Amino acid sequence: MSRRTIDLSDKGAIRLQWAHTIQSAAIKVQLEYQPAGSNIWRVLVPFFGADLSPYANQTSSWYGIAAEDKTELFVRVMVQGDGVLDPAITYVEVDAR
Repeated sequence: MSRRTIDLSDKGAIRLQWAHTIQSAAIKVQLEYQPAGSNIWRVLVPFFGADLSPYANQTSSWYGIAAEDKTELFVRVMVQGDGVLDPAITYVEVDAR
């Protein structure tokens, strides 16, 4: 799992793009964040994934960002799936506007 801090103070919405190596709707990702000074993880982009060809780009809807949660967000991407499958996540991109 990779984590990093991002600043979204001049942004109003966020989405995720990602891909993996197998064809299965069972594999999903979710973007979570931890506001500065907090130890609680909150959902920014809920779990999503579709039954697409391997390596196909998957794009979430745009989600609004609460005004109080825009600066110094510690973020992580969580992967959910079938325990038998063994996909590799080829990339995850966070887009903000």
